[in-house]
Amino acid sequence: RALAGNPEQIQIMYGVGGERELPERELNHLPGYANSKPVRIGNAAASQFQADVVGEVMVALERLRMAGGKEDHFSWALQRALLGFVERHFDDKDFGLWEMRGQAQYFTHSRVMMWAAFNSGIRAVRIHGLSGDITKWEHLRGRLREEIMREGFDRRINSFTQTYGGGQTDAALLVIPQVGFLPYNDEHMLGTVARLEKELLTDDGLLLRYRTESGVDGLEPG
Repeated sequence: RALAGNPEQIQIMYGVGGERELPERELNHLPGYANSKPVRIGNAAASQFQADVVGEVMVALERLRMAGGKEDHFSWALQRALLGFVERHFDDKDFGLWEMRGQAQYFTHSRVMMWAAFNSGIRAVRIHGLSGDITKWEHLRGRLREEIMREGFDRRINSFTQTYGGGQTDAALLVIPQVGFLPYNDEHMLGTVARLEKELLTDDGLLLRYRTESGVDGLEPG
């Protein structure tokens, strides 16, 4: 995964051989699995901004902390630096969990994970006595909650949406209660689950990531 921004970039994507330069190119002479061209090597996502990443790291480290893991002189400083990155890119659109090839947008899941990043930092200060600018973090967490509930939930379909104003659903929305943004039985989540079952559940009982017909991922439908 990569966190990219101008003028800074935090690179956390590597090739299988440890490569850090991952320019993407197509191998047109290969048919791909089930003739699913194009075959690509490298990964264009290495240059994308994916706003959810810090939240995923912060939530994982909080769970380690809650399980008895101890912070050292480096680990908490790293987490504070990551929260600083989120602060500086607070208003930036991103390409989402699925590394979309379309235009950058405000993905609801990404905004929720930004909320989760600040929430984990706040809990680290309040519960574990670590140092941090809790006033600023609480302010930004509150702004995100208000924004997500206003822009990320569509009352016409009674569901959270993949992107602000997009009207489409996304399996990543199931993460919302997992990170504590809302309870599992909250009416907003119950409506979202019902909508996901209607739009994304296949006859085989599998859940699609999202419907491709909207073109949000920059690929052809299907």
